[in-house]
Formats: sequence, structure tokens, C-alpha cells
Amino acid sequence: MKSFSLLFVLLFSWNLSANAQLFSEEEIAQFNIYTKFSYKKNAKDIEKEYKLNEENELVVRNIYEYPGKSKTQLYDIVYNWVINTLSKTKTTILVNDIEGGHLNIRCLIPNIASNDLVDHTYYVSIYPLIKFDFKENRMRITYFLHDYDITTSYLHFDNYYNKNFEIVAMHPEVKNDISNWQIEKCYPYDYKDTRPITSSMALINTIACFKLINNKIDYNIINNIHKKNDDSYSDNDNW
Repeated sequence: MKSFSLLFVLLFSWNLSANAQLFSEEEIAQFNIYTKFSYKKNAKDIEKEYKLNEENELVVRNIYEYPGKSKTQLYDIVYNWVINTLSKTKTTILVNDIEGGHLNIRCLIPNIASNDLVDHTYYVSIYPLIKFDFKENRMRITYFLHDYDITTSYLHFDNYYNKNFEIVAMHPEVKNDISNWQIEKCYPYDYKDTRPITSSMALINTIACFKLINNKIDYNIINNIHKKNDDSYSDNDNW
């Protein structure tokens, strides 16, 4: 039984390491401010702050001020960061409008969370739409996320039989099932969710990833400058 458990862990560990990872667990943990309570309690606190929009998407918006930085300068710095960093995974540029000051991308952020259960493991990835809007001295970043990309990994055995149809060997193999969990049907937005812990972990680390991206972009734009963060939801041009 001990050897079986060890094999189970080693195969799952190999399976996780085989997948690309944009941000490490340590990086994400640094920006996780929801650590005081249980996963579910922390997720509930996030739900109070971030409501779903009419499309049942999680929306997170931040506005930064950079005195002395032009719209074009801000655009160029962010565009180069996107190309150099986010292009390491599946990233698509949807809108590339320098004159208008708009840059929209969709970026895969793999393996932001995992939950080990008795006979399977959930791995959580996200594929958010990220909109950057630029004005003179200002930048707005908006994240839209409709669902979590879930990989369910479990150990499968192929049995080998002898002439008497007796099992003589078992070949272990990690199987992966891919699915999408809509956020509107996940805890804490849906209390009927049967996987509340995994959903809570996904939400907590999603917010941490968004904060991490903001921090990396902010550092690349300018260091040691006063900035104003505005978490209020503003979807018009008067921001």
C-alpha cells in the first residue's frame, strides 16, 4: 500500500511539472491577501467585493496614474511586456490600437491552483480576457473571466491477464480529463457547488494572479513613483 501511494504521488507530481507554468506557486502566494480564514470564508469575502457582471463574468478593474508618462509610452511598455512575458503561454492579441490607446489580449495562465483528493487531483488554469486602456498619464487594466479550465488527473490501471484470466500485472497511467467550470456555478457564487474547496482555491488564486500581473506591469512602467489604485468598476471613458 505504501509503494502504491508513493507511485501515485510521483506520477501526479510528474504530470504537473510536465505542464507549462507562467507564475510559480511562490509568486502567486506573495499576492494572496486572503489567508486569514478558511478557503471558503476567504472566497466569500472576495464575492462581497467582486460581483459577476451581466455576462456572468468575474470582472476586476484597476486604474493607475503615472505622471509624466504619455499614452504612447505606456502602450509601448505594456505591449513589450505582454510579448516578452505572456507569450510564453497561449496568448492572443485581439485588439492592437496604438492611436486609440487600447490593447486587448486573451492569455492562458496555467496551473494557478491544485487540490489533491483521495483518488484524483484538480489542476486549475485560467484564460482571462485582459483589456488595457491608455490615456495621458493613466492606465486602466480590466480582467474578465467566465470560467476555470480544470484538468482532473487520476491514476488508471491497465490489467494484464494470464491464460487463466488471472491478473498478473498492472500498468499504471495518469489520465487527464479536461472540463470548464463556469464561475457562476462555482462557490461562492453558487452555494450548490459540490466542489466548494477547489472553487474557492481557484477564485483566491485568480485574484492573486491579477494582482501579480498588475505588479509586474507597474514595475516595468516605472519604479518608485506614487500611483493611485482605483478598484471601482468604471466601464466608460470618464476614468
